[in-house]
Amino acid sequence: MITPRHAIDLLAVLEMGGLKPPDRITSNFAAAATLYADCLNDHGVTLAEAQRAVRDYLGEPDPGTYPKPWPDPGKLAARTPASRLAATLGSESDAATAWEDYQKRLRHLGPAGPSRDDTRRHLDPGDPYRNDAMFIASAATGGRKAWGVADVETELPHLARRWRTAYSEARKAQARESDAVRVMLTASSRPLIEAK
Repeated sequence: MITPRHAIDLLAVLEMGGLKPPDRITSNFAAAATLYADCLNDHGVTLAEAQRAVRDYLGEPDPGTYPKPWPDPGKLAARTPASRLAATLGSESDAATAWEDYQKRLRHLGPAGPSRDDTRRHLDPGDPYRNDAMFIASAATGGRKAWGVADVETELPHLARRWRTAYSEARKAQARESDAVRVMLTASSRPLIEAK
């Protein structure tokens, strides 16, 4: 947890890095530190992540303005691994990759198909949240049976689009849960298809 004392240190580093704090911060540094601490804690940012975010912010070139603008708490929180991951969840590339993985996983699981109750037959055995989003998308499109009987040329593109949309919605909802994003950051990178 980031305390106001920690936040004072973070703000001091920004100032030592050459940034000029706005007058409203300078005139009430203690209140500003409390606000920064509260906001960063609300985003689930650890002290180490906040320190790294301050260094990252100071190190980023900003050729458009000099001196570089003072960062609000959101600009610091956005530079953490969790925020960067959350920004990608539900994106087109995330959904496209998940759709490809879903198809591979279904082929690998064969006629038995996927099962939420059997970890060996999860859609993503290494990431419980991605697994959940893939099952939500599968249910929204009729499950394995719909995928298996879809006409490849006419129906599969529509099925794929509906699947990716449902998956994206589930992932965007997960992105708003800081605890879920933390789990995803440390999720196993086990392959979806185990070697035989």
